[in-house]
Amino acid sequence: MKQLFVSFFLISAVIVSAYAQHGTHTKAKNPTEKATFMTKKWTSELSLTSNQSALINPIFLRQYKHFVWIDSLYATNHNKKAMFHSKKAARAQTDSSMKQVLTPEQYGHYYRLKTQNRPKRRPN
Repeated sequence: MKQLFVSFFLISAVIVSAYAQHGTHTKAKNPTEKATFMTKKWTSELSLTSNQSALINPIFLRQYKHFVWIDSLYATNHNKKAMFHSKKAARAQTDSSMKQVLTPEQYGHYYRLKTQNRPKRRPN
């Protein structure tokens, strides 16, 4: 009886782990899809005009294309610190471009929402 229970438990564990491996992974989005998603998100969050929406889409597209380039650049040498600093510079450039497109009130709201959703990181 004990042996039957243990074998049932082991079989169940194997089945559960096999299903957990598959998961429901979403397809990786390309830079255009990401830029479109972010444009829609910030258009609704900040109540942007159609002109402002048209201006921020290329900003996000440039950022995500740059991220793909950075990822491919550091794919072989695995220098995570340099990759982090490269992406940080790209985000800063995006923020400065957004500041030129948005009104001061909109940019303040954008910055608040962006920083409140940022995960807490360990200090270096």
